[in-house]
Amino acid sequence: MLNKNYIPIFVSTSAIGSANLSTIVKKFNRYGIKDIELSYGVYEKNFENNFRKFYKNNNFILHNYFPKPEKDFVINLASFDKKIRLRSIEFIKKNIDFSAKYKLKYYSFHAGFLIDPKPKSLGKVIPKVFVQPRKKSTEIFISSIIKLARYAKKKKIKLFLENNVISKANLKRFEKNPLLMTEPKEIKRIMCQLPENVKLLMDVAHFKVSSKTLKFNLVKSFKELKEFTGAYHLSDNNGVIDNNKDIKKKSWFMNLISLVDFISIEVANKNLNQIRDQLGLIKKRISYLNAE
Repeated sequence: MLNKNYIPIFVSTSAIGSANLSTIVKKFNRYGIKDIELSYGVYEKNFENNFRKFYKNNNFILHNYFPKPEKDFVINLASFDKKIRLRSIEFIKKNIDFSAKYKLKYYSFHAGFLIDPKPKSLGKVIPKVFVQPRKKSTEIFISSIIKLARYAKKKKIKLFLENNVISKANLKRFEKNPLLMTEPKEIKRIMCQLPENVKLLMDVAHFKVSSKTLKFNLVKSFKELKEFTGAYHLSDNNGVIDNNKDIKKKSWFMNLISLVDFISIEVANKNLNQIRDQLGLIKKRISYLNAE
């Protein structure tokens, strides 16, 4: 019988990198990993047929840009470009439909941008482009999320909105913050305006880099956002680059994470024995919280 506070701890497919679904799932399963967050892969024409082969024996959730579309684009629900914004909304609706069809319960995606970056520039120093006014972009973003929340509620899918990451390099290049939901006060302000079926997916690695760039108190701000937090993406870094390093016993967030809907380990490490060790660390923390 499951603990009433049972929390699934997923492993993100970003651990393996670019590979097809079959390769990813079979490799994870060999190491006993069956809670899998599908968030990175390659375009597969017959993705759903392949998915059906594995979903009964695994526990999946979809994240952001998965299944990967045939033609790359960047999801941006805050875009001034109506074509990009509508394509983003339709892509997310399609993933909500897919999640509902297979009873996956949760779907998560990234917060919006004040720019429209190219797919290959994400995670790097972004080329300088036009930056949309923040106030209007935020209004567009919130409106987009509310529409999606209504759609998801009908399908009985809970949505999770991931905080973005702003590096010093990108802040310097743009001379202003071109991303939404990197700063605690803005995250809180946006989350307060969203329906109850939309929670914060707190990416602790994003938050660490953003705190160093924007000079806010990391631990204090993390605690202040707990009331909005429904899930975690866990990995670590040096506070300068979001490079998804391993989770350690002394990682800054280990004694701060609380009981949520789900947790996903988003470590870029192809050594799945080491991933299993990190799963053990998180399970130990959850067991402690359940015993309190």
